[in-house]
Amino acid sequence: MGGFGSILIWFSLAIVFVFVVFFIAWFVRNFFLQKVSSSARGTVAVMARFLLDRNLKLIVLRFVDDFYALIVTQSSVLVLKKLEEDEKSIFESHPSTFASVLFSKLGKKFLKEEMDKLEKME
Repeated sequence: MGGFGSILIWFSLAIVFVFVVFFIAWFVRNFFLQKVSSSARGTVAVMARFLLDRNLKLIVLRFVDDFYALIVTQSSVLVLKKLEEDEKSIFESHPSTFASVLFSKLGKKFLKEEMDKLEKME
């Protein structure tokens, strides 16, 4: 019986130890690492994505103040080049969603054509 009691004590101590380790890990993650990651938030952003093939994408990535063109496949990422200042301005000033690009480019032309048609009708 003495052997069973000591095994039970060791088992309960092991369970308590595991809970303490998990609590310490949770505490460190929530209160120390979160502060570090929140200060680094916003340093990396995807500015544009272009689908070139089913498994091949061209991505423009902003890292702090620099822009990079990347080719991404299922198994690799290749940095094509660091974009120059004039190339950066394209992605900073133009909207990146398809709908906003469509409206800004084609919508104005379409609206102008319709207004011209209305003027001709009068």
